[in-house]
Amino acid sequence: MTGIAKIFLILLIGFTFSSSLVIYYLWRRRKAPGAIPFIFVNLSMMIWCIGYFIELIMPDLNSKMLGVKIQYTFGIPTVSVFFFVAALSYKSLGKSPKPLTKIILLIIPILSMIFMWSDNLRSLFYINEHLVKDGDYFFIEKQWGIWYYVQVTYSYISLAAAAFVLLFSLKRERTFYKLQSLHLILAIVFPLICSIIYLIGSNSFMKFDLTTIGLGVSNIIIALTLFRFKLFDVIPAARDVVFESIENGVIVVDNNDRVVDMNPAAIRIFGMHGLIGNYVSDLFDELKIDFQKTKTNEITKVEVTYDDVVYELMISPIFDMNETATGSIIYFYDINTLKKTQKELSESNNAKDKFFSIIAHDLKNPFFGIIGLSDLLREDFPDLNDEERIGMVSNINELAKNTYKLLENLLDWSRQQTGKMEFAPKSINIASLIEENIKNVQYQSQLKKISVIREDNNDAVVFADENMINTTIRNLISNALKFTSSDGVLIISVLNKKDFVEISVKDSGIGMDEETKSKLFHIEHNVKSTGTSGEKGSGLGLLLCKGFVEKNGGKIWVESKLGEGSKFTFSLPVKI
Repeated sequence: MTGIAKIFLILLIGFTFSSSLVIYYLWRRRKAPGAIPFIFVNLSMMIWCIGYFIELIMPDLNSKMLGVKIQYTFGIPTVSVFFFVAALSYKSLGKSPKPLTKIILLIIPILSMIFMWSDNLRSLFYINEHLVKDGDYFFIEKQWGIWYYVQVTYSYISLAAAAFVLLFSLKRERTFYKLQSLHLILAIVFPLICSIIYLIGSNSFMKFDLTTIGLGVSNIIIALTLFRFKLFDVIPAARDVVFESIENGVIVVDNNDRVVDMNPAAIRIFGMHGLIGNYVSDLFDELKIDFQKTKTNEITKVEVTYDDVVYELMISPIFDMNETATGSIIYFYDINTLKKTQKELSESNNAKDKFFSIIAHDLKNPFFGIIGLSDLLREDFPDLNDEERIGMVSNINELAKNTYKLLENLLDWSRQQTGKMEFAPKSINIASLIEENIKNVQYQSQLKKISVIREDNNDAVVFADENMINTTIRNLISNALKFTSSDGVLIISVLNKKDFVEISVKDSGIGMDEETKSKLFHIEHNVKSTGTSGEKGSGLGLLLCKGFVEKNGGKIWVESKLGEGSKFTFSLPVKI
């Protein structure tokens, strides 16, 4: 056996061993996107090398042809197809072609296997094969048939397509990913070149199949890419998917402060690629931020508003392997929801404080009056005349009624805040609710000599929760009586609109200034007031009215001038 043949055999053994190591390494990472197709690439290489080893060491033609048949059993015909599928998978995060596409791709390789193993059909591959001696070594000299050229052409096209897939995306990849792709392109091109050389000189100057050497080098390149450039640990497809799927905006800036990349979220915020290639300072000027002041060796955070959306900007510097700044990554975090949640939390805390304030003060004070008057009545009862006794009992009764109303509102409001109040909207006649509430305050209106005038439409029907609207009307009428002096007037009116009904409660009472009016319906403002006869008010009733009206799809507002009275109006839908 010649020295060259011995070298070839040693190399084939080495390549077979290295292929098995790569297959083992890839199998352990088989869940990584794109790993499985590369396992088949290396398996085909290994089968090819094993078959060629058998072809070289066997002494007779039949034994050598067994080696050739092994090479064509998921070796020579499939390696190029598997390379193409691997390239597609590598660039698309493991999404290999559909099963039907794979079947179509494997039609020619499978036919090649069948033709090679069939004694009757092998002539399509080799019209004639015989042994020739070169020194003391025998080679198979083959006269190629039509199918051999079909298989070779198909293999070259598949390898070229695989290289093109990787080459096409090079210009838009980062340096790290470019090195991955370039190494894989070399792994494809090297055996292709070796195969062409062998094809040209196989029956003249080239007796050994250089393609197997090319496959071995290809295997080494793949191994290098696996270990040196973290193939299947970090692949560009993964980077693309992660970068493009980030919900917040990301802008990449180079060391010259120019925008070099934007993810889809950033494009949605700032427009279609309009910033790429421009200086990021143009954007920061619009945001009223000095970009140069944000360029530090540490992460900088800034809160900005753009198109009525609040963002938290996080500017993070990018460093190379020498710890030299090469640019920045700017993250735009949409914190509108966070701000809204913070506001809701603040309002919730205010509601809680208001709740405890009412319990601690507004609900406690009336009981002091009730207890004090009842103690006085109990202790001085024999010394009091009938008129004094009746007066004290009346005061106790009034305090108890007011406390009950406050407690009722408090319980309704707490149920509304916790979402435990039943909501059952239906068609209701608004006039009947007004009539019912006027009867309930008849004694109070007569006591203060206040005229209650109705200007309602008896046919007005709204779609709302009856209990909530009844509570709203009761509170508004009660407030109007509370802040109207004796001999005053209270007017309740109902106005039909197209889709809504407006209910108004107007009084001729003391009214309010603009500052007091602006604080109504807001829990953070503790608006307390005293009625014309000393009645106490906590402001809770109006908050309850606002919540109930809005729950039923309506609105509530107030018109008032100091000394001229107030008019509270709320709207309700006719139907939903």
